[in-house]
Amino acid sequence: MAKWQNAQQVQDVATVRPARNDAKAYRRWHYLKNRAKVLQQSKDWYLNNKERKLSKASDWAASHPDDIHRHCKKWRDSNKEHERYRNKEYHSANRCSINQKQRDRMRLHYLKNRDSLLAKNREWRQRNKAYILHQAAKRRALKKLSTVNLGMIRGWMAYIKSLPFVRCYYCSEEIRGPEIHFDHIVPLAKGGPHCIENLCVACQHCNCSKRDKSIRAWVKLGQQFLEL
Repeated sequence: MAKWQNAQQVQDVATVRPARNDAKAYRRWHYLKNRAKVLQQSKDWYLNNKERKLSKASDWAASHPDDIHRHCKKWRDSNKEHERYRNKEYHSANRCSINQKQRDRMRLHYLKNRDSLLAKNREWRQRNKAYILHQAAKRRALKKLSTVNLGMIRGWMAYIKSLPFVRCYYCSEEIRGPEIHFDHIVPLAKGGPHCIENLCVACQHCNCSKRDKSIRAWVKLGQQFLEL
């Protein structure tokens, strides 16, 4: 199609009738000469045979999954910037529903594999007792270095939990009561202070996925990013 993109070239080709024995050139000439009529006929045929066309395409796709996967991968590899932009736009427009679906999948996985997950967790904690104690001691030491009145922080946390609902600082998800988490925006492990100015309300998903990472290290496609 590229060689026919120029309007003058299209007009020139349409006015010169090729020999009938050159089938490809003749079909092209006929199409350009009767383009509006051909397009309308094609549209009418599709509308009259839409169900059959879609059914046939669906059957073909079901019987050729490898071909489709290979074609889609080739297209994505050739259009990485377009795919990146499209995914970013989709995640920005559907952030809440995507986060909710992810939470639902995680919850369902936990419920289906609760015993094995708890056993693995207990086994890990048994193998890493020294590491857990070290991390807990490090966190307590960092909090003790804070010059802010800890009673003020506890009072602020109690006030937040007394509200009917609050919104996550990172994803704006509505959270209530026991689902409320508090997170250090700049992690203690990265030198952040233990003070109200560095604390925020977070949902369980955001708090547990961010952990001790900075926002820039944690931010991912579709995740809301707040400049500090």
